[in-house]
Amino acid sequence: MATRLNAILLIPVIIGLIMGGFQVKGSIDTWSEAQDAEKIARVVRAASEYGQALLNERDLTAQPLLSGDREADIVEQTRATTDEARTAFDAAVKEMPAKPGLERRLKLFRVDEPGLPELRKAAYSQALDPVKTEEGYTQVQHSLMQFANELGLGTGNITSYGRTVYAIELSKAAESLQRSIGMHLLVRPSKKPAAYNDQVKAFGSYNYLEQIALAEFNAGGTQADVDRLKQVMAGKAAEGAKQLQAAR
Repeated sequence: MATRLNAILLIPVIIGLIMGGFQVKGSIDTWSEAQDAEKIARVVRAASEYGQALLNERDLTAQPLLSGDREADIVEQTRATTDEARTAFDAAVKEMPAKPGLERRLKLFRVDEPGLPELRKAAYSQALDPVKTEEGYTQVQHSLMQFANELGLGTGNITSYGRTVYAIELSKAAESLQRSIGMHLLVRPSKKPAAYNDQVKAFGSYNYLEQIALAEFNAGGTQADVDRLKQVMAGKAAEGAKQLQAAR
């Protein structure tokens, strides 16, 4: 009788221990997921900064390279900045959770990245057809942007880029292409009619892509996001008008 009573009295204790174990495990899982999310967020941020550095390198080196000044300070400085961003990205990747899905996405990006050194050697030179330099950088940067976007979307948590952030990143990339192609047209337009037409068509196509990306941002973003974008664009337009006036 006493044994049976003791067993009955122990039931709630055992249940409490089991449920407590579940809670502890749940807390550990949540903490582990939070740590993974933080590491993934760092990779996403590093990827974004690396991608932006690639765009800046392409745009800022266009004028000196098209003019034949391959030893210009701005060329060395922007490439060094890109290399620093790549080092930071590689460091963040080393801390990335070891999951097959993440590693698969990274491998897809690594296929395009090794082409950067060769691209730098021939960037904006006569050896490359018009727009080839611009699109060569795009190939590396876009695969990096896709990696970051898929990485965020694949986590299902707050590190997700989401459609609005991806749209604005795509818009920035398209605008960057217009800057570099526009500089190409101004400094050294192709003397071949067909190639020149390709440059002009590419410029128009990327302008169209930018507008599509901005429309996607406006459709998917909050009103605060849309208002903020309008303010930034208005400020940049005013800044550009001042620069144009000063150049006259």
